[in-house]
Parts: sequence; structure tokens; C-alpha cells
Amino acid sequence: MIFLKIDSDNKVTTIYYYPFDLEYGLHQTEEELLSVGYLVDSIPDPEVRDNYAPTLYYNPVEKTFYYVYTQINVPVIEPTTSDLAATQTVIMEVLATMCEGLITNGLM
Repeated sequence: MIFLKIDSDNKVTTIYYYPFDLEYGLHQTEEELLSVGYLVDSIPDPEVRDNYAPTLYYNPVEKTFYYVYTQINVPVIEPTTSDLAATQTVIMEVLATMCEGLITNGLM
């Protein structure tokens, strides 16, 4: 069982996957949990949509889940030649240091 809470708009605000686990559970009875939230068997996975973030909702009357997808702005960052050159320089320095350490310790 999975325990969840929702707000006044039915948006899921809390998900607890092991509410009855002896060590990590919520240490409450089923009745106590149902007085403040809901117990469900599973939660559906959201669809993967480019540039959209899923928000999970639960309809307690129909006992169904649904997602609302909100568009997000993902900036496109084009690496410049100077960025690539700087990254290459850092990688070469790290590799040189690693090889030097291996040679010094007789491992190479």
C-alpha cells in the first residue's frame, strides 16, 4: 500500500511508499492514516513529454489519478569553441596528473 495526501485542489502533496514498514513506516494504523489521507495500491507513471513537467492529482471520489502537464522553458545552451577548448584543457590536465601519480607509484 502507498499512502498519499492531497491538497484542496486534489494535487498530491505527499507520497509514502512504505507506510506500514516496521522500521521506516509511519507507525500509524490504517484507520489513523485514512483519517488524514488515502491508501492506494499503485501510482501510474507520467507520460514523458519534452518541455513539460507532470503534476500528479488524485480524485478521491472516483479513486483515480491524473496528471496535469505544465510547459517549462528549457534554455538551449550552445557551447562555444572557447568553452570546448577550456573543457579539453581541464581534461588533459586531470589525465596528466593521474598518469603522473600512476608512474610515481610504479603502477604504470
